[in-house]
Amino acid sequence: MRLRETTMAELRVERFYNGDFEPVGTLSSQSIFELSFSYDEAYLLKANAVALSLSLPLDQACYDIERTLPYFEGLLPEGPARESIARELRVSPHAPFDLLRALGAEAVGAVRIGASEVLHGQSTGYTLLSDEDINQLSEKSEQVVAKYLKRAKLSLAGAQYKVGLYRFEDIDGKSALYVPDGIAASTHIIKTESRDFEGLVFNESYCLALARACGLLVPDSYIIAAARPLLAIKRFDRIINERSRLYGGLPAPIRLHQEDLSQALGIETSMKYEAGNSDYPLLIARLLRSFAAEPLQDIETVAQLMIFNYLIGNCDNHIKNLSILYSEDYQTIKLAPAYDVLNTTVYDLDREMGLRIGSTRMIDQIKKEDFSLLAKSLGIGKSRMRLLLDDMRERLSAALTEGSAEAAVSEYETAESIVTRIAQDATRRINVIESP
Repeated sequence: MRLRETTMAELRVERFYNGDFEPVGTLSSQSIFELSFSYDEAYLLKANAVALSLSLPLDQACYDIERTLPYFEGLLPEGPARESIARELRVSPHAPFDLLRALGAEAVGAVRIGASEVLHGQSTGYTLLSDEDINQLSEKSEQVVAKYLKRAKLSLAGAQYKVGLYRFEDIDGKSALYVPDGIAASTHIIKTESRDFEGLVFNESYCLALARACGLLVPDSYIIAAARPLLAIKRFDRIINERSRLYGGLPAPIRLHQEDLSQALGIETSMKYEAGNSDYPLLIARLLRSFAAEPLQDIETVAQLMIFNYLIGNCDNHIKNLSILYSEDYQTIKLAPAYDVLNTTVYDLDREMGLRIGSTRMIDQIKKEDFSLLAKSLGIGKSRMRLLLDDMRERLSAALTEGSAEAAVSEYETAESIVTRIAQDATRRINVIESP
């Protein structure tokens, strides 16, 4: 019997560099269970060539699915959000190649993926959204987000329903939102309210404000008043400067490359939560020491963020919620601003944290001495960790007492309940680690 021949499907992979896109390599697939990536020989010969991911170093080899999947699947939505867009696209949610073919023209960071005729044959611009459009997005998030992602060929990682939109503010301070067309870049991530978890938009807005008050670097954000509230978060992988091109009079963002630490470490999305005897903080510290421009500062920031996530009750602190950000010329790497910062313990959810602190991942079992064990994994001195711990505890106590962070949600009466619960929850954990 003659075996049926299979055809190799290919997508072009390009990066944004010096104002335009340039070819980097080829993503290939022969079946739903196969995926491979190889750099173009011409790209490897360039003096400015930089690896697409720290887990995919520059090499003439063809990387197999085990090496390829962590980075490329890491660009895609997860969970229900992925299933919704897969239904809209009429492809399998288990087929990363097909999803990237449809969505990869505007991915996170400075990369784009797609058929050559799609990447180079589309117009670029922005379409103004009306108040009715924004209300539709807030009320029918599952359907509308999927349609917008399909329209903009936009892929955003994570399990929440979210879409990339363009925000422009004129000299009078009036702002408007636009949906990107073709392969135009967005400036903000818009997250919709959850029907399963009450006050999720207020929750994240308040926790981001608390993080900012505690000295952590987080993106600018604001709540959009719609039929149901939306949270707009400014993208740190998009900047507008004097080199930005104009599309219909609007300055297009310049893309900065980024990758989350799951991608950079070559860990598949399904393993983003620490498990077993793995020590993700140790791996994070090693990676930052090897590649970051200011590794000691970035490692201390990781420690501060882990302390903060514990105190506010964020158990969803997995490695995909930490990213590294490349400079515009790709020559330096630093830890990206914190994102997906919210309290999960006010909901009926698993109380096991994404990253272990010392001896345990169970948030209710963590003790002050566990932070000394975390210090060892990160390579920070115990005395320095105690200083970071006490400083974060004092900063958060002050922020909760002063109520300054509440300004982010103060105009919404329905936010009061979730803010009170988060503050009470955080206060209990502050008392657990309070100095004797």
